[in-house]
Amino acid sequence: MVDVAEQRYAKDLNKATYYVNEIKETVYMSVKEDLLSAYEKICDISKTLEASANLVKDAMLEAEKSFEEVKGWSQARKEDFVSIHELRSRLKDALSELEKRELHKREEVQKEA
Repeated sequence: MVDVAEQRYAKDLNKATYYVNEIKETVYMSVKEDLLSAYEKICDISKTLEASANLVKDAMLEAEKSFEEVKGWSQARKEDFVSIHELRSRLKDALSELEKRELHKREEVQKEA
């Protein structure tokens, strides 16, 4: 059971890595819809990978692995999430910056009117 869960995790990690690399290009665009879509996608990727990691930990616990073994596996996988969390943060910042610019433009238009 643990092997199956770890294989699924590896598969989900490969998908996450692919999509993270694909989405990284979107961060530099200023199209709100593209940024929103990328943000939603990266949030889904994060949730999927976290759920997959939880399944591995659950399978390890059901197989009566020690707490230290489960904790060790979990700690070793923390690095897998770094690029996902960094990209999610950059997308959130890009959306925030775009929103500020749009608000500033609206304020300028109101001043001119």
